[in-house]
Amino acid sequence: MRTNCVLDSAWKREYPPVNQVSSSPEVIRFGAFEADTRTGELRKHGLRVKLQDQPFQVLSRLLARPGELVTREELRLRLWPADTFVDFEHGLNKAINKLREALGDDSETPRYIETLPRRGYRFIAPVVSAQPPPEPGESPGVSKGQPPPGVTDAPRQTRWITPALILGLGALALLASTLGYKLVHRPAYSAAGAPPARPIRSLAVLPLQNLSGDKSQAYFADGMTDELITDLGQMSALRVISRTSVMRYKQTAETLPQIGRELGADAILEGGVFRSGNRVRITAQLIDARTDKHLWAHGYEGDLRNVLGLQDEVARDIAEEVRVNLTPQERARLAGFRPVNPQAHEAYLKGLYYWNQFTEADVKKSYAFFRQAIAEDPKYALGYAGLANYYGVMSVRFEAYSHNDACPKAEAAALKAVELDDYLAEAHHSLGGIRLFCDWDFQGAETEFQRAIQLNPNYAEPHRVYAILLAFRGHADEAVAEAKRAVENDPMSADIRQGRSWMFYLTHHYDQAIGQYRKAMDMDPKQPANYWGLGNVYVQMGQLDLAIREYRKAVQLSGEAPRTLSALGYADALAGKRQEALEILKRLNEMSKHRPVEPLDFAAIYIGLGDKEQALAWLDKAYEQHDWGMLGLKMVPEYDSLRSDPRFQALLRRMNFPP
Repeated sequence: MRTNCVLDSAWKREYPPVNQVSSSPEVIRFGAFEADTRTGELRKHGLRVKLQDQPFQVLSRLLARPGELVTREELRLRLWPADTFVDFEHGLNKAINKLREALGDDSETPRYIETLPRRGYRFIAPVVSAQPPPEPGESPGVSKGQPPPGVTDAPRQTRWITPALILGLGALALLASTLGYKLVHRPAYSAAGAPPARPIRSLAVLPLQNLSGDKSQAYFADGMTDELITDLGQMSALRVISRTSVMRYKQTAETLPQIGRELGADAILEGGVFRSGNRVRITAQLIDARTDKHLWAHGYEGDLRNVLGLQDEVARDIAEEVRVNLTPQERARLAGFRPVNPQAHEAYLKGLYYWNQFTEADVKKSYAFFRQAIAEDPKYALGYAGLANYYGVMSVRFEAYSHNDACPKAEAAALKAVELDDYLAEAHHSLGGIRLFCDWDFQGAETEFQRAIQLNPNYAEPHRVYAILLAFRGHADEAVAEAKRAVENDPMSADIRQGRSWMFYLTHHYDQAIGQYRKAMDMDPKQPANYWGLGNVYVQMGQLDLAIREYRKAVQLSGEAPRTLSALGYADALAGKRQEALEILKRLNEMSKHRPVEPLDFAAIYIGLGDKEQALAWLDKAYEQHDWGMLGLKMVPEYDSLRSDPRFQALLRRMNFPP
């Protein structure tokens, strides 16, 4: 994988130390002043103004690029060699103050030097260059404004350095901080404040590298990636690719333009995380994926208690760099101070690491860490949000908990998370799922999903489940559109793609459904839900042999999950394989003695067998037991054979579907 750019040797060539001369001698005039870059003298009305060397070097750099941003890091590299340990912030501020004092300038109402907070400075007065008379023996052959012979105005070049050197720089930074020195953190590089040739409207954050030299810290780097994506995702004017899609590039030889094209991203953010004890350092660089041009590179360092603040700072700087207009609410959220209990945060990141593996065994491991996060800090909202998601997925996805067991626990955790942090999109998304699947409260669920999307427009999951809600209500076109938004935010996620496939299936767009299921299978060939879904499509198309083939794959991959067995029994019954269907009914009855098997799993097979009495009886049980699958009663095609029956119509009325 590409390594991260932290320092660039080309910077030293472009911004030489003060004892080097990088441009031809000239006098630059502005207002009543003249600056002679050859002699290092400043004059006002012809009289010399006392100005020390470092403030003059700052002035010289600003005058070389009037009207443009000159970053604080550029000035550092001009004033101090890279291996000099100084309190740079204090030194530069002192130089700027001395310069303003000499010019009679005011930072509040500047005539000459404008401050761009946290970025650098801009010279705003008109300037005029004038060549001084040549000294005796000096060649006049160099034209004004042209570089000396042998010096070219080449574009900036970036040279990659090894992870070992990055690690060394991170360790040096931490060592310097312990010795009482302050190393510059930001900005390490900026493209002179110039905007990209084309506006950046979409961004992908590649997995941050673990620069700690300790493989056991991988969870920390992954967790920091997740949280940075979440921070950036709160910007409604910027499309940010979700976590699942970018993680596939954790180890890849693909170029950034290739990755940008695959993800539909205009820009790529990549970087690394170095952690030592309670100190953490984040390095980040922004690249225009369309041109492979480096736009920006910063470093950030702080205490683990303020790790969220560091991430907010990264997000704010990126918003400034790509010229994103933040709403007042977004700006306030990113500017707020959010201290975190380091032990609770670390436990949560470990839980998130296992959760994101998304196998039943790994999701089970996440439970203990989410509980540990809450034990470390009972007011840690993300720990409760993690628990709510755990119960929901273990019930719906892996069928390890019954509906009645999972719902109360999930609801209690989600309500606590919202109570502690009403601005947490994950908590509102979890609560929306509970309102929908546990309570059958369509309005309450819609309110929560819309709130989650408002807080983080780039969070793909609320779009995906909100699409399901819209489909259950019969709003087919809106459901398909919402599922499309989810795919745009997370284009490489098999689950998100599968969700869009199901929307096409529910709305009887079977060809589109097949195409989307195939794409999802390419992304995750071991996901049983894709084969189950494709089998459903083939059933409705009358291709029962193909449906049975796909259902068998789903049964095998899921470890004989009840819903996949039920689907196979349903297809066997439709295909006239009555004995096979009855055998599956028998297996489900045996299975129900030691694990949850929902009434709808039995009802489906009786529908296939054409036994309406048994099918409706099991549907009644599903209603009484509040089986979440009953939410599909209005739209799922498997129930079409029952729709004319008055008892089925009465059941639909009892479900009280909203318009």
